[in-house]
Amino acid sequence: MKYQTTAFDSATAKPIEACLMQLMQVTWDGDLISKSHRKWLAEAGLVVRHDGWNMITPKGVMYLLDLGLIHA
Repeated sequence: MKYQTTAFDSATAKPIEACLMQLMQVTWDGDLISKSHRKWLAEAGLVVRHDGWNMITPKGVMYLLDLGLIHA
């Protein structure tokens, strides 16, 4: 499965993967590894944000599973 937007390329996503792993827990904006990476992840539908809080979506969980970074 490919996860791409114009700003997100899974082939070069190592820092983005770290940000996505951080968002396995609900995270406040001020605690994020990178707000720019969060923006890319949101554009790809892998994370959602609301009122300063951020968290992974089911699509983001599937992405991490596909990469073998988490296990079911």
